[in-house]
Amino acid sequence: MTKLRFFIPWVFVLYLVTMFALSFSGVGQVGYYFDEFVHVDKLQNFLDHGLYTLEVGLDGNGEPYSVRGFVYVYGPIFSLIGHAVAVLSGAETWGTVSISDAAFAARHYVVFAFSTIGVLAAGWGVALVTRSRNWGLAAACLLVSIPMWTGSAMYNIKDIPAATGFTLFTVGCIAAMLPKEHHTRLTTIGGWVSLYLGSLIFWGTRPGLWVAIALSFVAIVIVLTRLENLRKVGEIARRLIRPASAVIASYLTMLIIYPRVFLNPVKLLYKSFSDTSDFPARRGSITDGVMSSSPPGWDFLPKWAAAQLPEVMLVLTMVASVVTIWIVLKRIVKSATTSVDFAIPALIFTFIQFAAFPVAGILLQSRITSGLRQFLFILPALAMMVTIVLFIVFDTWNVKRFRGAWPTVAGVIVASTIVTTVLQFQLFPYNANYFNPTTFARGIEGRWELDRYELSNSELYSTLSVSERAHCLNCATRYYAGIDIDIPRAETTPIDFAHFVRLGHLVGERESCVPLTAVRRAYLWDHLDVSAAFQCAVAPSPIPVGPPTATYDDTEWRSHALWGWQSISTSGLVSRPAQSAAFTWSFDPNAAPSIDSVTLSLALDEGSADTLTLMTSVNGNAEPSRSISPGTPIEVVVSSETMQRDAADGDVAVVEFNLVDSSGKPVDTRFSIKNYFVNTR
Repeated sequence: MTKLRFFIPWVFVLYLVTMFALSFSGVGQVGYYFDEFVHVDKLQNFLDHGLYTLEVGLDGNGEPYSVRGFVYVYGPIFSLIGHAVAVLSGAETWGTVSISDAAFAARHYVVFAFSTIGVLAAGWGVALVTRSRNWGLAAACLLVSIPMWTGSAMYNIKDIPAATGFTLFTVGCIAAMLPKEHHTRLTTIGGWVSLYLGSLIFWGTRPGLWVAIALSFVAIVIVLTRLENLRKVGEIARRLIRPASAVIASYLTMLIIYPRVFLNPVKLLYKSFSDTSDFPARRGSITDGVMSSSPPGWDFLPKWAAAQLPEVMLVLTMVASVVTIWIVLKRIVKSATTSVDFAIPALIFTFIQFAAFPVAGILLQSRITSGLRQFLFILPALAMMVTIVLFIVFDTWNVKRFRGAWPTVAGVIVASTIVTTVLQFQLFPYNANYFNPTTFARGIEGRWELDRYELSNSELYSTLSVSERAHCLNCATRYYAGIDIDIPRAETTPIDFAHFVRLGHLVGERESCVPLTAVRRAYLWDHLDVSAAFQCAVAPSPIPVGPPTATYDDTEWRSHALWGWQSISTSGLVSRPAQSAAFTWSFDPNAAPSIDSVTLSLALDEGSADTLTLMTSVNGNAEPSRSISPGTPIEVVVSSETMQRDAADGDVAVVEFNLVDSSGKPVDTRFSIKNYFVNTR
């Protein structure tokens, strides 16, 4: 038994190192997701104008202001650190934020560093409470065994930093409230530093999390008055000096870094919380076979937790939550000293981190759309709370009838961890798409959203042929990284004008689509298609008959856009540089009034310096080429005879455009369709 105890910490350390290595090695193998580019733009605006927002304008006095608002939802701390690391690595120059692979890699390695700090902080927090290195290591191992955490450590620039900041702050509160006999110089200094760094990351990444600071200070007052029986205001104030000074110091630091926002604390406190809880509506997630609404129902988060947490972890979490509530309420109500008083402050602080915001999100009907991803910060608290409760049950209480259960419980936890770890290696590097065996047995395809942020699209794109890439509806190559995508798969059957390729799991469109390829991982007794590519038949909406001055909303533009478009808005379509782009519609030859022709109004990107050639084909047949110059819009007219010639099934017209230079090579510029209208006979 003594030898076994000697090896236990080394087993924990080996497991931690293994999981750290797994996350580290996955950094360069996942793609990029949309929000990363948004934060690149925000950081550039911050460096240029002092506002961390997506779009900056100038008012009448020449002062910058946030055009799109929500300047209080996010802060620049993580992005600044990522920029500094990118500069040191040579991927960027100071003041200019890059979207190169090297720059993204630098930011992702910073995410991994934040994740590692969060894991070590969680372990240290438990070690402070239990006075045991082994229990601290157990908490750290429990955290990295959760696939959502390990997978997010490879890429998640938004939630990992916030989760680490929350964990540091929680651990700082635990250190500040340790019994006097447990205070050392290390815990005093380390606790203050944790409080400072945690609150700095709060302010600097998600200012709306200041509510957690307020709740924690309320918890400190409760601990002082109910557990330590302090009654004098002066005594309570003296105990609050250290945590308060850390928070004030962090705010003053942000005041120096981001004065345009932090100079107005009242507005910051109000707007950061209100804007965060009332973020704009977004697409829901397929949850247990149903597309969630925005905001979702109360059961949205519980369902995702039940699906994505390992079953044993789920049970332990529910048990630990009940035990925590019972222990804390019993002690506060009765005010009688118990054998677990030493752990009650830690349980309160971890429970705040674990439960406060999910409960608030449900009660306030916040627009939650990404499952557990937006609440990633609950995972370190979950691991800490579960470990502390296990310590209380099996070490402090030492109930005789439970003594024999310890080997069984330990064995179940170890077995669950081994199974989950094996599944993480199977899913690598898409660990965040883990679903527990119970959920997997009920079916994942079409029931749960996979790879919402399209991190596997780089691997998927690498499997497409030249023709499949050229006719891909949603292949935005700037999001792809980590895999050599310059060498396409060998051509099989070229795709004609009547078909296109679409990436991502399809729901309700299977009749017109056939699978091409998939990013597949072995999973338990079967496999999991993380993402997939389909070849689909073109089936657009009829083109509307209206005056040339008609304007169309985003949905109407999308109904006629095929491959090659970079963006779609009420102002039209913008093509991707050096790629063909297609516009489509369906028509009825026997309609009354009958269609004589369709006119498309095009314009070349103003940044282009030369006159270029616009190559056009209709339903695969080449039309006469046209010269197009910057600042001089042109009209392309497609006659009814041209539309009906070799029309696709169902009388569909597909117009494809290619922009080339004088030598016939695609050019690195863009053009746009500004308007379209029907000419009738």
